[in-house]
Amino acid sequence: MTPEELINLKKLIAGVAVYYRDQLSNDTVAMYARDLQDLDFPAVLRAYEIYRKDPKNTKPPLPARIREMVKPTQQTDDVIAREAVTRLLGAIPKYGHTNAGDARKFMGELAWQIVAMVGGWSFICHEMGVSLHAGTCAAHWKELAVGLLQKARMGTLDTPPALPQPVNANVRSLAAKTVKEIPE
Repeated sequence: MTPEELINLKKLIAGVAVYYRDQLSNDTVAMYARDLQDLDFPAVLRAYEIYRKDPKNTKPPLPARIREMVKPTQQTDDVIAREAVTRLLGAIPKYGHTNAGDARKFMGELAWQIVAMVGGWSFICHEMGVSLHAGTCAAHWKELAVGLLQKARMGTLDTPPALPQPVNANVRSLAAKTVKEIPE
């Protein structure tokens, strides 16, 4: 940021505080400005404008919030999952059932994990539009992808889902009673 832009940034920070009926000390305004001075001034200005127009915001933003708006540091699981599913669905007509290797490279390992879990590449290609509806699959697979991302972070990706122990014990007990009641 140029010295002139830094002065304008300080005015912007103070003005936004007043906009939200708050008042920041000169030291605080200077600290906020230092936290943002490495960013592009027009991008910071746009971020403040977007922030102000959001009715959920009722107090001035901290510099970290503006930084995140200007330079997002991490995609959300929903965004990653949506892209994976979009790539999976796009790979079906693009590569077809005979080019599983190229399809896998195109869609990535998250989407390929979904493919493996729901019946394989050939099954998906042959059944899409027949027994599988793209919109329904997209919704279900996105939720599955979010869960897979969470399991991968916990290191439990290869662990199949299990019932909690008390429930599992109750199911076994119920199953044992049911089996005893069935005549031979």
